[in-house]
Amino acid sequence: MKKLLWIVLVSAIAVSLNSISFGNEAEWKQLQTKAEESYKQTNISEAKAAAKAAFELAQKTFGPDDVRTASSMTAIANVYRYEGQLDDAEPLLKKALEINEKKLGPEDPGVMLSLGELAMLYQLQNKFSEAEALYKRALAIDEKKPLPDRAAVAVTLDNLGVLYANQGNMAEAEIYLKKALETRDKAGNADPAALATSLNNIASLYAQQDKLEDAIATQTRAVGLVEKALGGDNINLVLFVHNLAGYQMAAGKTAEAEPLLKRVLSIIDKNLGTEHPAAIEAMLDLAEVNKKLDRPEKAEELEKKAQEIQSKLMQQSQ
Repeated sequence: MKKLLWIVLVSAIAVSLNSISFGNEAEWKQLQTKAEESYKQTNISEAKAAAKAAFELAQKTFGPDDVRTASSMTAIANVYRYEGQLDDAEPLLKKALEINEKKLGPEDPGVMLSLGELAMLYQLQNKFSEAEALYKRALAIDEKKPLPDRAAVAVTLDNLGVLYANQGNMAEAEIYLKKALETRDKAGNADPAALATSLNNIASLYAQQDKLEDAIATQTRAVGLVEKALGGDNINLVLFVHNLAGYQMAAGKTAEAEPLLKRVLSIIDKNLGTEHPAAIEAMLDLAEVNKKLDRPEKAEELEKKAQEIQSKLMQQSQ
């Protein structure tokens, strides 16, 4: 069974730019927007280049302690976080929070967004108590001064729910995950991919509680929403479809899991190539499916392929 995962499909940085009124800084805004949009589309190299250019321009034009500089710092930090460079992301997010607190005040919605970004980083670093405190502080700000765009609030609720789930506190997790879904539903024009994020997390919670039929139904809805929002071959579908296959396997529905795992491999192949490390887990799961369906030769072929990719990955890292 795959671990409970969360995906931030809605950029909190983009919300922060909409919530703060700046002057006429067309060049900086263009670079910042490019960084954010590229990040959403998982074009990480382009996102990094645009974010660094925006940061350099902001420092030169507005100064090192300006909120626009802080936004660009956050954009760079998000790229580092995506790449797993958590130690590089942390000082940038801390400095961005410090700038926003000083310039906007401790209860400004922009500060709430900075708190959420740093909390997500702490969550990835397994600093759960620090992450929880920041999430709670962010939600307390929203209670006093509700953020007009509810997407960032839903992200915070989602991530806090996942944090509790990873700690085994399922009751608290369910409260926050369902509140995140409710927040998005009430928005009226909620992004389908963002709704799918909430559904993915709730499905994972159901699976951890052995409510597998509920998990399958919820995750099926999530897959449909991502398909609608991003298309049937988008790389972001991989997690959603793979999770659904995992729930089918856990429920003993091996035949239903097989086409889902094949689809995961097809999407990875189309977007990343046939020998990308992202394919290893799906290959091993598909090998397990073939064993259960009494196809030992096919299972062995898949396991061998996964091992070859893993070996190449280890050689490249040396």
